[in-house]
Amino acid sequence: MDTKQYLSEIMGSYMLGILISIGIGIIIGLEREYNKLKQETGFSGIRTFPMVTILGFVIGSLSEFYTIWL
Repeated sequence: MDTKQYLSEIMGSYMLGILISIGIGIIIGLEREYNKLKQETGFSGIRTFPMVTILGFVIGSLSEFYTIWL
């Protein structure tokens, strides 16, 4: 059994997309936090970017069902 198929059966494609977006958001947020430690000003950090990526994924998923303008 393929790994992608196994994960898809366990969690479903929607939850897999949520987890991938959280992972991407955490990576970007950690990079921003690291820049803050070097005294460079920044807008957001490790808490904000995962929320933004989840919101983007949900809106992107809803646009398949409702309208592309969403």
